[in-house]
Amino acid sequence: MPTEVVMPELGEGVIEGEITRWLKQPGETINKDDALLEVATDKVDTEIPAPASGTLLEILVPEGETVDVGTVIARIGQEEAVPAGGAPVQVEPQSAPAAAPQAGSTNGDDRRTRVSPVVARIAAEHNVDITRIEGTGRYGRVTKKDILAYVQQRDTSAAVPAAPRAPEAPRTPVAQPRPAAPTDHQHSAPPPAGQPGEIVPLSRMRRLIAEHMVESKLKTAPHVTTVFEADLTAVVAHRAANKADFAARGVNLTFTAYFMAAAAEALREHPMVNSRWTDEGVLLHRDVHIGMATAIDDGLIVPVV
Repeated sequence: MPTEVVMPELGEGVIEGEITRWLKQPGETINKDDALLEVATDKVDTEIPAPASGTLLEILVPEGETVDVGTVIARIGQEEAVPAGGAPVQVEPQSAPAAAPQAGSTNGDDRRTRVSPVVARIAAEHNVDITRIEGTGRYGRVTKKDILAYVQQRDTSAAVPAAPRAPEAPRTPVAQPRPAAPTDHQHSAPPPAGQPGEIVPLSRMRRLIAEHMVESKLKTAPHVTTVFEADLTAVVAHRAANKADFAARGVNLTFTAYFMAAAAEALREHPMVNSRWTDEGVLLHRDVHIGMATAIDDGLIVPVV
């Protein structure tokens, strides 16, 4: 019996994932724990290992599709299970037939209003009714991109009143230059006029990094910088005395660990710093969570401790 490959839950609160690349194709032989595909979520981009050895019989969800956690995305089995007389069949995902609206039916609405924690937080902060947004995700689900665009459009419309329409002047035909025909060898967009160079398309990770930084600066928390002097004599001495022991266990003891510990203790001692603004009042967080930006080969991730 074939083994089903399902979309795993890649972190707390993650309810869906996007298949960015299949590393194996139908008909290929794979071993258990071989890298099978790459998946991207709001929190992490990672490779998914094969749950069993055998032949990849079929791919049920193509690259670029986003599916819920637990969705069957492929099947692995014995080579005999591949249809005889031809190459293995790659099954395209079938869209579910649209059910006729029924009074009291909430299945579609439940799927649509089931959003990620990030979207729920943005909705709460900006007092947004999720049901008023037309989602572009699976089953019409509202994605982070959808809600940010909605908030931006709403705020812009509220801040800039529509100007009275001026009488339309007679139009004079203006000669337009003929656009150059595109060539097959162009892989990146041309730069704006007067700027040398080329525009390199953003990877998904780079785009998410940019979105999160802008959201953090403009919407989540104001940025301020305060500089103090601190006596780190005890920290330097403790690190020097324990660095070799940590190295023997394969851990590089850096000053970052001390800074994170100090920040955690400071937040416990000063809970008003570990808070956020709401319309009802200041919400003091009971737990302390510290994110540490970590560089990887092609971007940045932020593990939270």
